[in-house]
Amino acid sequence: MNLGMRIKNHVRKWVVGSTGWVRQKWSSWRGVTRTMVVVSIIALVINIGVLFVMPLIKHIRKEQLLEADVNANAQLKVTRVSFEEKEKPVKKVKIKTVKPKLTKKEVRDDRFDLDFAVGANGGGAAISSDDVGSVIYDEGDVEVDPVRISGREPEVPFAFAATEGEGRVEVQVVIDTDGRVGEVQVILEDPPSYQLGRAVAAAVRTWKYRPAMVKGIPVRIRVIVPFIFS
Repeated sequence: MNLGMRIKNHVRKWVVGSTGWVRQKWSSWRGVTRTMVVVSIIALVINIGVLFVMPLIKHIRKEQLLEADVNANAQLKVTRVSFEEKEKPVKKVKIKTVKPKLTKKEVRDDRFDLDFAVGANGGGAAISSDDVGSVIYDEGDVEVDPVRISGREPEVPFAFAATEGEGRVEVQVVIDTDGRVGEVQVILEDPPSYQLGRAVAAAVRTWKYRPAMVKGIPVRIRVIVPFIFS
């Protein structure tokens, strides 16, 4: 065999060997690349799942907390014992009469300012609406009781709601001649450490009444309103 043939054979073997090596490396690289692609796809799917699942879990948790809060509030109720439901005898307002004089004179009684004038039958005393409206009456001393027509109920303080206990509040209220609440004073608060009195007073100040009446004239009245929290 001459030298040319030997060189040609060596070249052919080297080419064949090199081709096999390249094919082997290519197969190995394709396997690694395929594995990396699969891992990347799995990682991408996991990340997308986390991005979508976490807000969903938070939303579900928030709804559960809201539902629990609503259920807790639904178990609480406020029972108001209104003075309007009391049955009490109607007392007439007695007015002391004196013999009229020739001159007009203003006489001050313990509860009334009497403006004397000659009546239709030649005697008696006439009371002006300003005098009657300036007096604060007590329950039972008026001819027509006040009637509540509007206003919100007290809100239960969260600290008291968590105790699942019972409470009682009484407020003394002065109702003006226009039916609005003029004064509110908490006279009983049990238990005293949960701001029940403040919640009741804030609600009562929004109330509106048909005013109490004496002789057909609106008058101011002082009443006590009890509340029971359970």
